[in-house]
Amino acid sequence: FIGVPRIIKATLEGSVAETLDRSVTLERATFNPFLLATTLEGLRVEDDHGDALLEMGRMRSNNQFFPIILGRISVARFELSDTTVYLKRDESGTTNVDRLLEVLGKNPEGEAGAEDTTDQPFAFYVGEVDVSNVAVEIADEGRSYPLREIMGPISFVATDIHTDHGREGDYSFDAH
Repeated sequence: FIGVPRIIKATLEGSVAETLDRSVTLERATFNPFLLATTLEGLRVEDDHGDALLEMGRMRSNNQFFPIILGRISVARFELSDTTVYLKRDESGTTNVDRLLEVLGKNPEGEAGAEDTTDQPFAFYVGEVDVSNVAVEIADEGRSYPLREIMGPISFVATDIHTDHGREGDYSFDAH
């Protein structure tokens, strides 16, 4: 499985960057086929001006195989660390995510509002989420006085996160 990290890196820096219409770079990816564990290190997504929108130090996902056969996503453990999201608004009121949200809101034919044709809501389970040293930097130049704030560092652990279909609508989330 030596080729899997190369495929991950090429996909992120190629088709994902093209879909998002912005630069995406990844320093390193690893994959352990026995644990179905994927690690990404040094992921950077840029905004329209070439500034950082996301700088992710490390993300690790330890997936479970059997639920994949049943068409479900099941992650035993998900870790995210040393990550910063940068949200900016300029003097005109435009944010660094406006165009990204526009791009993500279109279906492959380029029309807004992709339709969901599935009968069953998507099911997922995450055994444990470990988030450490994550921050959100906010810069708002569209105010009478500029605002610059950093929310973080944010760290938490959550367990047993899953969807519960039919309980209170299509999606109902539980976590401990």
